[in-house]
Amino acid sequence: MKVIIVQRHQHIIDELKVLIGERSDVVFTTNPRVAIGAVPPSEPYVLITGMVFDKVDDGINICVAAKGRNPNGKVALLTTMTSHEEMFDSVIDKYEQPKKVWHKQIQDLIKKD
Repeated sequence: MKVIIVQRHQHIIDELKVLIGERSDVVFTTNPRVAIGAVPPSEPYVLITGMVFDKVDDGINICVAAKGRNPNGKVALLTTMTSHEEMFDSVIDKYEQPKKVWHKQIQDLIKKD
């Protein structure tokens, strides 16, 4: 299963690279367009996005574009802004809970079967 992680801040990307490790099925990016382009056409996937990127792209737009491209995936929001939860398959609040808790939530979401 392909995993796509898009976050605005490079330090979050770097932290998740350490957490997840080297996997050929994972795309890390700070560019929402790269993330949407990485969504496979029909295979299952997990996309983990932030909420805020720029004036055009936000987590909601990324979720809608990813689901429009392939509805067979899960889109999770990793954020401090827990709004519009109904748009996402899951919401991971990275500041209201200890880091080890949201790290575990990510690991559970992307684990290989």
